[in-house]
Amino acid sequence: MITLEILLSQRRRSGRVERQTATTTRGSNPKRLLPHSQSHLCRRHPSKTRPHRLPHIMGKVHGSLARAGKVKSQTPKVEPQEKKKTPKGRAKKRLQYTRRFVNVTMTGGKRKMNPNPTS
Repeated sequence: MITLEILLSQRRRSGRVERQTATTTRGSNPKRLLPHSQSHLCRRHPSKTRPHRLPHIMGKVHGSLARAGKVKSQTPKVEPQEKKKTPKGRAKKRLQYTRRFVNVTMTGGKRKMNPNPTS
């Protein structure tokens, strides 16, 4: 026999919370012990509720937002260098053709895609 304390109502009557104690065998439904008019007040079985956790309303952000933008603010500001004008239209297509088909660098039977690999 297990004694379950079921909270029937949180309505305050004369400054106290109304409670009912019911005894039941293992595996029986505690909602059956309540009067039919008050069965809607027992929302969850006490063993299924987690008092140490609050229910999740929305998704959580990975990490706190207190440190957002930390890396960007730490990096030193470098003035952008002046670059020459990139070709447009026909001149750009001509440059692509010479890069891909005229000045081909073959490595291992395949055309090398990146002329400046970092690794």
